[in-house]
Amino acid sequence: MPFAADDMMNLAEHARHPWRMVYAPFLLWHDFYRPMGGWFYVPVYRMFGLHPAPYHAALLGLVLLYVALIYRLARALGAEPLAAWLAALVAAYHAGLANLYYETSHVYDVLCGIFYAAALTVWARARSEGRALRRGEAAAFLALDLCALNSKEMAVTLPVVLVAYEWLYGRLPGRGGIGEWLRGPGRIVAASAAMTAAAIYGRVIGGLAHVAGYAGSYSLAQVAAFQRLQFQDLFLQWNYEGWVLIVAAWAALTYLAWRKPRPLARFCWVFVVVAPLPVEFLEGRSMAVLAVPLMGWAILGGVAGVAAMRAIAGAIADDPGLRRLAPEARLAMVMAAVILAWAVWNRGYYVRDVRPAMWETGRPTAEVIGQFERLQPRVRPHSTVVFLNDPFDGWDMAFIADLWFHDPTVTVRLQKKTPLAPAELARAEAVFDWRGGRLERVR
Repeated sequence: MPFAADDMMNLAEHARHPWRMVYAPFLLWHDFYRPMGGWFYVPVYRMFGLHPAPYHAALLGLVLLYVALIYRLARALGAEPLAAWLAALVAAYHAGLANLYYETSHVYDVLCGIFYAAALTVWARARSEGRALRRGEAAAFLALDLCALNSKEMAVTLPVVLVAYEWLYGRLPGRGGIGEWLRGPGRIVAASAAMTAAAIYGRVIGGLAHVAGYAGSYSLAQVAAFQRLQFQDLFLQWNYEGWVLIVAAWAALTYLAWRKPRPLARFCWVFVVVAPLPVEFLEGRSMAVLAVPLMGWAILGGVAGVAAMRAIAGAIADDPGLRRLAPEARLAMVMAAVILAWAVWNRGYYVRDVRPAMWETGRPTAEVIGQFERLQPRVRPHSTVVFLNDPFDGWDMAFIADLWFHDPTVTVRLQKKTPLAPAELARAEAVFDWRGGRLERVR
């Protein structure tokens, strides 16, 4: 795959301020743009420049870690190993979230999922043993929470999820013990909430809330639109436009999760309701933004899937051709069929609908970078470089040029966006034009 449409903007932002990614994570009340992304972009850029393959290799390494942490989280929450493996499989290969794996601009979602899952795993492991977090565990939890908040805004739901865990797993004491809880685990929840409040103030209210596309639309119509997109991505086929099936799906899910006192199922239900809230009221959010909610859906699907497959294996136990097989062999056979069907379903959806669209979004960037590599332009420090025309509607040509010249003293101007007067244009060190799909140096 080529670079994604937003990669050049993200990469240029982090490459211009490489030291910011060192101190910015600790200044949550400022509106720095997702500093943890710099730890992905800048090292790869320094080593490999504008070649997309190393970025994709690094992203897939992070996805592998994300998948492993979903397995660990499922086990910490009480899922049996088989259900945890199924949850990891769902997260490892899901065509409805294909840009999570194939578009490096969504590294923020992967990073947020990694740190969110790791923090929640640290919490659940300690609390499942009926004890408060030790000092090292508390420090690790808060550090992971801090990294998640600096990866993407989806992490702001973590304090609410912690309270849900304490409630559903019976860790919240009665009135007599609430003071002790507040002096123990409650202090960590309060610290997480304080960091979250600072992040909401700096990164959301002070920053992204004022950027086009990040203004919320708080209406039932927007909720319905998000639910349709979410179900389409999660279940690969969902072309329904009304309310009835949405309400019916949530009613069925609610009944199955709450009909028996099973903390894991109830927690996953709360998780898939709460985790999407940061984007549920934003227009057009789908696919990779579900990286955090997917954890709850995958674990819930793993638990339900194992139960369903065991029921099928039991139902075919009396079949004349299968009765001699051991129960484990029948279950393995059912699992193999289900996994094969899942793979074929995902593959067909990805090849038919997803990959062509993702390739097309990255094509203009790939073509322009290819022209820079063909032309190999070089300019002196403190130069002004002007591009008369370019194939982008936005500022991508300026981002690519900044990254290509890699010199903060070089000024890049786009004549289509900020026209220069004839005298200023005459003084420019280098002038380029985009003609017939080729980059040409005019002067």
